[in-house]
Amino acid sequence: MKWINSLTNYKSTYYIYKLNSNDSIIIFNRYYHQKKLIIILYGSLYIVKIFDNKRIIPITILAKDDVFNNTDNTNEFYYKLTALEKTYILNIELNNKEIYTQIDDKLLNNLFNSYLNTINTYQSINAVIKQKHLNRKIAHILLLLFLKFGIINNGQIHIPFKLSQKNLALIIGISEESISKTIKQIHDKWYIKSYKKQLIEIKDLFSFTLK
Repeated sequence: MKWINSLTNYKSTYYIYKLNSNDSIIIFNRYYHQKKLIIILYGSLYIVKIFDNKRIIPITILAKDDVFNNTDNTNEFYYKLTALEKTYILNIELNNKEIYTQIDDKLLNNLFNSYLNTINTYQSINAVIKQKHLNRKIAHILLLLFLKFGIINNGQIHIPFKLSQKNLALIIGISEESISKTIKQIHDKWYIKSYKKQLIEIKDLFSFTLK
């Protein structure tokens, strides 16, 4: 509620959207000429960039209080944001160029911290994508997901939402077939279970190594 309470004091248009798991929204400058600032109020989603030739590039994963700002002025691609679980997003239209000079220091500080978190996640995702070894690439994205979303209980850690092979493949930019094959290979090594139910859990947290 901190975002909504702060924005009610300023002359900016905003909307709140609910996305169920696997729901998507499209941000395309060909149709939306106004700049948009998206803040995750609750939940999680991932973002990919899709070009006219159908090429897909993974961008990042967003969680609560993370932000996304479409600053690109091109019609060659669009952004697709897909929810990994029930997610609420705050969509702010930045039609007022002076909005950042009108808001108070507390809100500016919140925005700054949210941008930092988003940048850190983007850099982590980028490092995963650049990883050439397939097993390590998938291990790194799982580790990132555990660090960002994982719930620890009695030495076990699990991600509290369903994650399909399709979504995992899009997040790191590889094929579903590669995901399926590699998961089977590392299943016993890292004690990953319940993957067939689209849930990821490691039975022994300390067994998760990248040797």
